[in-house]
Order: sequence, then structure tokens, then C-alpha cells
Amino acid sequence: MRELVDLPDALDAQNIARYTNLSAFPPFHRFPLSEQTKRIVLAEMMACSIAQASSFVDYLSSETMASVAELLSSPDVIETLSLLPFKRGARVLAVGDSITSDRLGWAELMSLVASEVPQSTFKVVNMGVGGQTSADVISQIDIYADLEPDWVLLMVGTNDFRFHTEYTSATMLSRPETERNLLLIRRLIENELGARLVVVTPPPVVRPGVKVGTGAATVGWREGYDASLAEFIRSEFAIHIDVHSVLEAVAIDGLFEEDGIHPSAKGQRLILRTILLHLPSIGS
Repeated sequence: MRELVDLPDALDAQNIARYTNLSAFPPFHRFPLSEQTKRIVLAEMMACSIAQASSFVDYLSSETMASVAELLSSPDVIETLSLLPFKRGARVLAVGDSITSDRLGWAELMSLVASEVPQSTFKVVNMGVGGQTSADVISQIDIYADLEPDWVLLMVGTNDFRFHTEYTSATMLSRPETERNLLLIRRLIENELGARLVVVTPPPVVRPGVKVGTGAATVGWREGYDASLAEFIRSEFAIHIDVHSVLEAVAIDGLFEEDGIHPSAKGQRLILRTILLHLPSIGS
């Protein structure tokens, strides 16, 4: 039995552990690290011991399994899993930013739900990378091709309208750049990879201009860009799932973390429920 150690107190360290998916980092995918090396790297990023980092990851895993148990207690979720359009053995790639890479997030939950239910015959590969923009997704198309996906669930765009207020008010990408990138991603995934693409609208940004990230650097999001992005996806992508509208319409406390950007565990469960309930209507 592993010795219990104190968990890291620093919020930055906890967030790094929660939202860092080293397996999806482009350099580490192209030049893979051993699991032991990944543990060392994560602990260095968190500025804590390897034992502390591992214990906190274990804690997050237990929280994720609790979310899975709650999801599987719902009969409609169980029924929906048998109606999903994935063929037996399908590989489903989840592509996005920290909302996707989240250890408590929709992609991890979907992977675990699939493994817990006998009638599920698909595998989820979480390729979410914190801070990723639509331009980053384009730059990593070779990595996605190597994984040979049958389906790609894409939730990206939130970081496109991020800006660093201590230095500039310019967003990472302009609205026309984001639109161009999303259309290009569709062409690359469908024509070059031969995979089915489902675009998922990112959730709302409920608190623009907050402090997020290591060192609590002031990072903001352009107000209204989230709704504008969701509207573009609804109008341009026939195959989409509108998570933005669902979270915006449901008046439930506790759907987001304090930063107003990242969904809470409750919010992530709602995102996955929305995705699962809408996938059967897409068809194979």
C-alpha cells in the first residue's frame, strides 16, 4: 500500500495536476516519455514531491470515479450508451483545451463510462491540451492522424479569444481567424483523416477578466465572444452539439469553478450527458 502523504496546498499546483495531460502534449507525443518520467515532470511543474503529485492525481481519480458512478446511476445514460453511433472497436478522439484535458472532465468521464458498461464498444483517447487554440489544433493534425481516429469530438475556441491584460488587450486570434481555422479543421479531419467530426460548442464564459493560471497572471476573455463562437458553430456545422446553450439555460449553482472559465465536476457531468444524449441522433 502506498504511503499517504499531504496533498499540495497551493491552488496553482492543484490546477496543474487537474488540467495537465502530458500524454497529449505535442512534444511528448512525438517523443514519448516513460510513465515514471511523466510523474517526475508533473511533480516539477507542481513544485512538489513526486509522492504529493501522485497522491493528488489519485485523489482526482477517485473524484472522477464518483462522477462516473453518478452518471451510471441514471437510466437514460445507460440506455443512450447502447444507442451511440460508434461501430464496434471505434476510436474516438477528444480534441480541445483544458476543459477537455481536465482529469474531472467530459472526455475522461466518457472514457471511463465506456469501460464500465459492457455494451460500450468504443475507446476514447483524450488529446486535450490546456491553453490550446484552434490554430494549435491545426498544427497537431499529424498527431491525430497517427492515432487513426474513427470519430473526432472537437471542443475548441475558448482560448482563441483569451488575452493577457498585463501586456496587451489583443486576443490570441481574431474572430475571422477562428472561423477560418474551424472550417479548415473540418476539412482536414474529414478529408485527410477520413474521420467523422462532431463539433461541440464550448461552454459559456461566465466571468471574463479573471486571474487564471500559474502565478495568477491576469488573463481575460472577450465578453460575448463565447456566444458568438457558439452561434458560428450552430450556423456552419450541421453536425454539432450545443453545450453552450444547455449550460447557459440551466440555472444550477456550482456548474463552474471560481475562475468562471472551467466547468466544475457537476458542470462536466452535464456536458457529457449533453454529448451522450445528442450523439445517437447524428447517426453512423
